[in-house]
Amino acid sequence: MIKKYQEIIFILLGFSIPISTAAISFFFILFILLSFLEGEITRKISFIKKNKVSLSILAIFILHLLGFLYLDVQPENGLKSWMFFSVPLLATVVDDRMQKYGTLSFLVGSSLISLATLFLLLNNFDIITTQLYFDHNPSDELYISTGHIALGPIFSFAAAYSLMLFFRGDQCYSKLFFLFFVVNFLAVFFILGRTGYFISLIIVPYILVKLFKKGDIKFLISVIFTGLIFIVSLNFSPFIKERVKSFQEDTVSYLNSKNPLHESDTSTSQRINYALNSMKIALDSPIIGFGTGSFKNTFIDKLAELKGDSITDNPHNQYVLIFFQFGIVGIFFYLLMFFYMLKHSRNQSKKRFKVLEVNLFILFFALIFFFDTYLWEHHLQALFAFFAAIFFRSNLSND
Repeated sequence: MIKKYQEIIFILLGFSIPISTAAISFFFILFILLSFLEGEITRKISFIKKNKVSLSILAIFILHLLGFLYLDVQPENGLKSWMFFSVPLLATVVDDRMQKYGTLSFLVGSSLISLATLFLLLNNFDIITTQLYFDHNPSDELYISTGHIALGPIFSFAAAYSLMLFFRGDQCYSKLFFLFFVVNFLAVFFILGRTGYFISLIIVPYILVKLFKKGDIKFLISVIFTGLIFIVSLNFSPFIKERVKSFQEDTVSYLNSKNPLHESDTSTSQRINYALNSMKIALDSPIIGFGTGSFKNTFIDKLAELKGDSITDNPHNQYVLIFFQFGIVGIFFYLLMFFYMLKHSRNQSKKRFKVLEVNLFILFFALIFFFDTYLWEHHLQALFAFFAAIFFRSNLSND
């Protein structure tokens, strides 16, 4: 009976990832509670001990706990990555049925939000080229809690994963997955998120290259639609034009500035300074960092010594945050996690699509971690935990 409830909750969780922060938390907590109520603790511990991806995430969790012991400041956002830490437990529960319907529910949720976003823009076509609308977030009118920072990467991952399933699925499901690919890939370029633009232009071609087969009609259709969507986006999306223009202007302004530490009034220059200042401060404790939840208050305390004024509570780079809080030790354990994920992929070498979906997951997160602290962002952290539990579940582990 509990297993049935777990399936339902996991499906609802997948659907809620692109839509609601509150629903994500509710379904995650409920799923974790049911996993404990299910019992079979000995079996689950045995599975975790054999699963090196789970063990590496547990090591990162222990590192976070130890990081509280050498804090010199009041912690902020100490265990904000709690869903990420739940992966080892979730990976002992998820099965084939949950993967099938959970991933489908995620793609349905993402595609519905993509369609709603595109419909909203079409209904406001007369104003989408104005600066007023450029500053507007479509999610405000969709009544969802997901902003463009999360929507862009979510749409891009959904597009690439749908494209892969289009090649793998039967005739009936292939058409559905291709529709998911088109609406998600198109929606990426009609919202503000720069990360989504960049990531999509890497992971979608990556899928196409990996699935290339001479004379394959699915490949030809995919390439044609990918090209058409990109052309349409370049010509009709005001967001891409403005983002590219602002990025170029911000970069030139930053490079020409005599004192960029003080003249960081643009988005690009601020993010550059956040990363540079964070790294300079982190070098004061390069081995073990400043501890769990140390970033905000340590950054503020030490920034004056650098004579900078770009105050932030977020370095907007996951790797910089890891190095700041846990130093080289932290970087080692996160890279170890990616290493065991790649090793898991290699162990699936006889299963072409299994390898591809795992590699897509690794490539996606390894890249977006350069653009923001996405293990602090609720929706992307949930996306990581959800698919990590699927792709690296313990009953498949053979590494």
